[in-house]
Amino acid sequence: MDGWFRLHRKILDNPIVCKDGEHLAVWIYLLANATYTSYDMYFSGKRITLKAGQLITGRKSIAEKLKISESKVQRILKLFENERQIEQQTTSKNRLITIKNWDKYQMTEQLIEQQLNNHRTASEQQLNTNNKYKNIINNKNNSSCGSLQEVIDFYNNNIGMITSYGLEVLSDYAKEMPIDLIIYAMKIAVEANKRTIQYIRGILNNWNKKGIKTLVEAKQENQKYNKNKKQNSKNTDWGKMYDDLIKKEGEQT
Repeated sequence: MDGWFRLHRKILDNPIVCKDGEHLAVWIYLLANATYTSYDMYFSGKRITLKAGQLITGRKSIAEKLKISESKVQRILKLFENERQIEQQTTSKNRLITIKNWDKYQMTEQLIEQQLNNHRTASEQQLNTNNKYKNIINNKNNSSCGSLQEVIDFYNNNIGMITSYGLEVLSDYAKEMPIDLIIYAMKIAVEANKRTIQYIRGILNNWNKKGIKTLVEAKQENQKYNKNKKQNSKNTDWGKMYDDLIKKEGEQT
């Protein structure tokens, strides 16, 4: 996510947020990932309008990003909720978090003026993004559209909030590949700690070149890679060569 956010000096007077380093880290994570403009997203199977100061995330994503245990993340978020720092709605897959007093600490007169000056351009850009998202999801001619939401949910929960570009890339693959194959590619990216759309695209492009069209074939290819990596563990350049190949494939348009 691009851009910046304000960190008010009053944060040092907040005993909840500054309880320890991990509490502060989670709080900064929430601030850094909250949206600053409204746009439509899917949450719990329904399309909602995500407003400024809100984000959709999961304790697993936070834990992996900050290197904190999931149980600790859960306790921290619950404390923030009880102390009215946030509001949250949880599902079995993710949670919608609303940061209280977002406008009070993140909005300034300069920002408000800038938003008013750019309102028309921003509105047109967001409308185009929302329409693209709506068309992709609701396109009845796309045989995979019924399962595309599974891809989006996995991406949001394990990699990060999906962008318009990421959605377009994955929806294109969904027209030609089984959904479970795309999700498996994302799982490999997560396990390799390469959580980028470019790395995922590199895996899928590599499979396309090798004629891999089924989940069974993809798993066999991944097992072959892991076996070779184990056998060549003394050769530290081998794994890097494979990653470089995937990176190169992902950079191709």
